[in-house]
Amino acid sequence: MNRAFAAAALTTLTLGITACGGDGDTLNKKDLTSKAGSICKDFEAKTKAISQPSGTDEKAQIDYYGKVASTLGDFVDELKKLKPADDVKDDWNTLTTNLEKSANGTKTIVEQAKKKDTAGLQKTNQELTTATAAADGAAKKLGLDDCSN
Repeated sequence: MNRAFAAAALTTLTLGITACGGDGDTLNKKDLTSKAGSICKDFEAKTKAISQPSGTDEKAQIDYYGKVASTLGDFVDELKKLKPADDVKDDWNTLTTNLEKSANGTKTIVEQAKKKDTAGLQKTNQELTTATAAADGAAKKLGLDDCSN
């Protein structure tokens, strides 16, 4: 289980780099990128502030990723407050949809780790990898280079 959980954990950490967001009225690409970049940096700082356990204590690791999952969920909520202009709406929706999948998947991984569900962890990790790649591609299309891998 440790190997599957470690792979899932790596994917979760990647999300911290991939994610971006913001708030306000309809935003053109430039304004969207500016606000999203700022929120991305805030999310990254919040994620880094969560004390990561050292060693292999599974309970400590599960608690850590539970906090990461909660922070990611809050971040996605902030993302959804942005209202992109029509010309960037499709890419924005791809980004937010896949980040929401990532947030939900991270919560699922925490629950699967608690149950020692190795097969579930592997499947969810694959789903997270796919969602992360899609979110990363959308972030790059939007010019959110600071928010993508």
